[in-house]
Amino acid sequence: MSTGEFAGGLLDLSYEDFTKIQMPLYHGPTVKIKIGAATYDVSKSLICRHSPYFAAMFKGNFKEGEDQSAVLEEVEGVVSNRSFQLLLQWLYLGRVILGKESPAEWISAMIELARLADMLSIDNMESPITEYIQSTILANPPPNNNICFRDPNTNVHHITPGNVDAASHLPKEHSVRMLLVKAAIDAYLHCDDFKFSEELRNVPDFAADILGELKIALQSVTLGKYTPCHFKDPLSGKELRFLEHAKVSR
Repeated sequence: MSTGEFAGGLLDLSYEDFTKIQMPLYHGPTVKIKIGAATYDVSKSLICRHSPYFAAMFKGNFKEGEDQSAVLEEVEGVVSNRSFQLLLQWLYLGRVILGKESPAEWISAMIELARLADMLSIDNMESPITEYIQSTILANPPPNNNICFRDPNTNVHHITPGNVDAASHLPKEHSVRMLLVKAAIDAYLHCDDFKFSEELRNVPDFAADILGELKIALQSVTLGKYTPCHFKDPLSGKELRFLEHAKVSR
């Protein structure tokens, strides 16, 4: 996967299938979707094919179906012009092309896009969004990491408490939600001042999700005859030293 994009099903189509299946979706009638002060003219066939939410709205016996227009109310962390523009880019191009924002800003944008896709019942975006967030985390470690030292906060360096709270609103077992949990395991095991201690207490089900992934991580612990103890990092799949930098309060 190249930096700044993730692939969707559209990029997997052969040229024959693209002209036969996808091209017709770019023509024909459009519908108007308004968010705040912005109005978007979108291919009706395209958006209804991908979203049962819009299919019911524009093809059913609703006012939106008669007017061929709809208003989406802005919802913090879910519906915004940014998340809808990202959605349109994915629908038309099969990928999201990212700007110059920081890794932390784009992780936030992808979580928002995941929540919008979930609201609109678009299932085939979950996996590529998850892959993008994972690749962003792994490609942007903290600057103090080197060959001799790995910060136990590496996987959560660009993840904010707000991200954890936002992802907790996704369905249980949603891969984006669980990715953030997997990213937190190394820090949870090895940091006395765990970055998301408040979220463990205040975000519904976050503690339960952490415990589930922690059990998997602990089951992966291995001890060689003359080597330190290791566990499998749930995010990267790599073996990391177990309790190497842990500071345990007594």
